[in-house]
Amino acid sequence: MQREFRSDVPFRSVVVIDENCKNLAAMEYLGAEVDEAERQRDISENPHLCVWHNFTFDWIYDQQST
Repeated sequence: MQREFRSDVPFRSVVVIDENCKNLAAMEYLGAEVDEAERQRDISENPHLCVWHNFTFDWIYDQQST
């Protein structure tokens, strides 16, 4: 997405895949989103506004997979 390339807002992945490629955690932001910069600032200042959902699979292809 275009917002991932904005230089004024650092990119923060909302998906984490473990080193064994079997578990995936996806972050859900529970705050009031104004814009991307505000959301990133809110997450940094209030980490309790994020809930992680965990999923287990036989295998996960991560972002570096070809």
